[in-house]
Amino acid sequence: MLSVRSLSGNVVTTVEGATLGRSDFLDALTHHLSDLMGLPTQRLRLCCGGQEVLKSCSWSCLGFPAEMQVLVLPYDIEATQELVSAISEEDYEGVLSALRMPADPNAQYCLCGCNRKILMPLVVACAVSNLSIVRALVQASADVNCRSHMLPCTAMVAECSVAEISESSEVTPLQMAVLQNSVDLAAYLIQEKVPRYDGDPTMALDLEVGLLSGKTTTVRASLEETAGALKRRAEHALGVVGVGKGRLLDSSGCVVHVCAPKKARLQNGDRLTLLHINRVQIQASYDGAFAAILSTGSVVTWGDAPVGGDSRSVQDQLNNVKQIQASDSAFAALVDGGTIVTWGDAECGGNSRAVQDQLKNVQQIQASASAFAAIRNDGSVVTWGNAEQGGDSSALQGELKNVQEIQSSGGAFAAILGDGSVVTWGAADLGGDSSAVQDELKTVQQIQSTDAAFAAILRDRSVVTWGRADYGGDSSAVQDQLKNVQQIQASDGAFAAILDDGSVVTWGVPMLGGDSSTVRDQLKNVQWIQACGVAFAARVDDGTIVTWGYAECGGNSSAIQHQLKHVQQIQASCSAFAAILADGSVVTWGSDEHGGDSSEVQDQLTNVQEIQAAFGAFAAILSVQLPG
Repeated sequence: MLSVRSLSGNVVTTVEGATLGRSDFLDALTHHLSDLMGLPTQRLRLCCGGQEVLKSCSWSCLGFPAEMQVLVLPYDIEATQELVSAISEEDYEGVLSALRMPADPNAQYCLCGCNRKILMPLVVACAVSNLSIVRALVQASADVNCRSHMLPCTAMVAECSVAEISESSEVTPLQMAVLQNSVDLAAYLIQEKVPRYDGDPTMALDLEVGLLSGKTTTVRASLEETAGALKRRAEHALGVVGVGKGRLLDSSGCVVHVCAPKKARLQNGDRLTLLHINRVQIQASYDGAFAAILSTGSVVTWGDAPVGGDSRSVQDQLNNVKQIQASDSAFAALVDGGTIVTWGDAECGGNSRAVQDQLKNVQQIQASASAFAAIRNDGSVVTWGNAEQGGDSSALQGELKNVQEIQSSGGAFAAILGDGSVVTWGAADLGGDSSAVQDELKTVQQIQSTDAAFAAILRDRSVVTWGRADYGGDSSAVQDQLKNVQQIQASDGAFAAILDDGSVVTWGVPMLGGDSSTVRDQLKNVQWIQACGVAFAARVDDGTIVTWGYAECGGNSSAIQHQLKHVQQIQASCSAFAAILADGSVVTWGSDEHGGDSSEVQDQLTNVQEIQAAFGAFAAILSVQLPG
């Protein structure tokens, strides 16, 4: 089984069974993620072990990883300019290259630079009557219903006589195709623009979708509709929205993947089964409480009551929960519909009443040590908790627009905007003030953080750091090595960067992993890195582990090194590690008091699917084998 996680660590989807053996596995997975996340495929990048993987790779050639990461790239302004230039020059390969960077296919632009009237890339492509480029833009999610101002300068670009159209006029791509007398282009746009199942039942499929309980519904699907969209409509009709992760199975029991019904060879009247694959999701607060999302969407909590282990006061609200995040001593749950439920220590974000009316249409939550930040569907941000450590973003609300991702340190937040720039707030000495490097924070792809500093990877794979210097906020000593960076991991006070050649560069507090000189020769062909509070563990391509940092707390794995083979996943508490091996067994090391000694339960740690960690403990999710 393969889990795909977002930058925030949340599981986006899981893949298992025959799907993993498909030759087009990664391409299908990218389209599946595109459907789940509502984002075009060109903005998504799949990474394994900190390195971007090519769509031509199979699961086997990647080494049968148990986990991958999906990155969401912001649109690139320069790439968008290159896109429009390539369209006007009818440079098809240039268009594809710009879209992959990725360029925004719906960006507004003025070809002549006068900025009086704005054009859309798809309208420009229609003006030059290039069907291949139009197809590429539509496949990249260009809006076929967009409207664009028409300028005389369009005539010069398209080399056609449309200069008589007024500057105040607007045209759609279809209207432009008609003006160019392009029958093929107009036919294609009509095909993409009009839903095939409206008014013409011969262009749609009536599918019966049922649950294992016997409940069924009939869903009418367009021939071009994705399986993901079909599944979501069936879930609504069957009343099972939010009940675990669902799969559509055809009459032979095979999974209907993200392709359209036409490509899946579905026929009118076919019967499908909606199978929900439910897995428990666990989050843990830093001070020792756990919260688990059950397959029903309800939540169970345990551990220290004052820091989130007791959720009885909000239990009736914890239904259809999608995501949970934890601060040091509080929890915030994202409920189906985009609302938020909080509990635990009020001073650390456990009480959100002051902003509850704003917590609507929430898409994602992030937590610092004592505050929370929520991204809404419109790209705005709502914060609450300790004001000095990120709970108050009121001074920056004008800047916090089109937010794509948020990362947090111990007392500050950093938000990546749609244009790749970054906005920070919270405790200045913990990374809340990025003014010294603001001019460098452009085309940011991802951000990682220690307790008091941030490190951002840019599109050119260089790194920018800020925050407390000794905690990794100053990377000047290794800046010349920080090139072609694929991934960054962080302990409480140090960073470790994996380069594209599989080597590792570290900086920050030496005792907390900022100095890896003693194992530098072993840090080759590194696939991914995990970090506890004071040490790092790197998985090499042969499935073995290299550790460094504070020796007694996970930085020295020599006592169990012979067991660390075929490692699939590692989780970390504050000062210990727990590794899942290929056979489902578990190996632990580090501080005995914080989970490094699992000898008392070792005989129970079999068929382990997943491990979650709190400040000083681990919880393992087992795969239960049903009888028969």
